[in-house]
Amino acid sequence: MLYGYIVHLYRSEKKGEEDYEKFGNIALDDNIDSKPIVPNPKTLTENEEENK
Repeated sequence: MLYGYIVHLYRSEKKGEEDYEKFGNIALDDNIDSKPIVPNPKTLTENEEENK
């Protein structure tokens, strides 16, 4: 069963699918100043416009 899971992770990574393993630490690291797991492109462009 472990090998099946490893193969699944490998195939998902190759296909470019969402990796839900990185969301495992959300419950432990949920401070307001924590780094976002998935960057929001909309906020990135807004921050770039403010810095001009």
